[in-house]
Amino acid sequence: MAKFVEVTLVKEVTDGTTEDFEAATSQEGGYTVIGESKGVTRAEFYAASNTMYRPSLVVTIWADEYDGETRAIIDGEVYTVIRTYPVGDKIELTCQQKGADENAFTEFG
Repeated sequence: MAKFVEVTLVKEVTDGTTEDFEAATSQEGGYTVIGESKGVTRAEFYAASNTMYRPSLVVTIWADEYDGETRAIIDGEVYTVIRTYPVGDKIELTCQQKGADENAFTEFG
């Protein structure tokens, strides 16, 4: 069942490297739109697990409101946008909770 939510979209920008040669990122802007939130399907969840992603929700917004942002804040939680899918005049953003992506990659390495 879908519900309407406020979605704050934030773009992360890489600003070169730090002294430790790690990517230095900063957040650029951020604006809020209204979207429709729904759960991730079972098939999508298991298909993504083969790629080490952990999708937790899908948000649909108007396509012209999206400009490649990599972070979304929904109900106070920070999410990483891991996939986009156009649906007519709208776009689906498949998201996973921030932190789930870092843990997934260090699990095997």
